[in-house]
Amino acid sequence: MTLFLQTTEKFNPVFSFLIPGVHHLKTKEWRPLIYTSVEATLGTIYGVNYYRQRVLFNYARTLARDKCGVTLPSSYSENWRLVEAHYSYDEYVEYLYRVARQLYPDDPTKQDEYVTNRLPTFYWKWHDLESYYEFQRELRIYREISSKKTLILGLILLNHLASGIDNIVSSEIKNRAKLDVGTKTSFYYKGFDLYVFYRF
Repeated sequence: MTLFLQTTEKFNPVFSFLIPGVHHLKTKEWRPLIYTSVEATLGTIYGVNYYRQRVLFNYARTLARDKCGVTLPSSYSENWRLVEAHYSYDEYVEYLYRVARQLYPDDPTKQDEYVTNRLPTFYWKWHDLESYYEFQRELRIYREISSKKTLILGLILLNHLASGIDNIVSSEIKNRAKLDVGTKTSFYYKGFDLYVFYRF
């Protein structure tokens, strides 16, 4: 005869995909707590990198305003890329003409048309090379942090998947371990089932 107590409250496995390690509340095992710890650690690292990225971005925007004479948009855009890649508006126009001459070597009209269609609507010129290089350096770090954030989000997703799969697999193993052949008698009392198995 085998006797054991089991709760009748059901635990949805989906919860483990949404909240890593939550199945600890059902199993009372230490292993699910690893998923919770990983989630908290990755979330903290992501938050720190998000804050650091915003500080870098705001500093670079202030630098462009003070040392370049241009107020860049509050979100990273093509204007940012132009100011980063070219020292001044005039230098960018010269670059456009070089490209236009390569594309239309014998057609000055098409060269002018090519340049005109690509002229930015704002003017900029860096005061000195040091500020220009500092701006480029800040944006390079900004993009590196973006890559780190993407990696962290990927790891968070994997942690959610691992937690959910772990819960499903461990539950299935436990359910199979409880299979038995014989006669079952059950008694219900305040949310619990008492099972008594008589083996043949």
